[in-house]
Amino acid sequence: MRAVLDSSAILALIWQETGCDIVASHLVDAMVSTVNLAEVYAKCQERGIDLDAARSLLANLQLTVVAYDEPQAFVTGGLRAQTVRAGL
Repeated sequence: MRAVLDSSAILALIWQETGCDIVASHLVDAMVSTVNLAEVYAKCQERGIDLDAARSLLANLQLTVVAYDEPQAFVTGGLRAQTVRAGL
């Protein structure tokens, strides 16, 4: 089964935070959306990492980058009612 990583998972891996070992175990054939990738680049820049260096770092992870399009945004928006009830 392929893992879909969000920005917090990738950042935990980069910064070696709690749970990074779990993220590392799912890197084979993992995916990330362009929206989450943009957030990772922004957070790297906030921490003083040059964008080219961040790109190189992320390229080494060999993640499949998936475009985030309108149909996906629609489905994601529809999940809000469920996630609020779950406290997310």
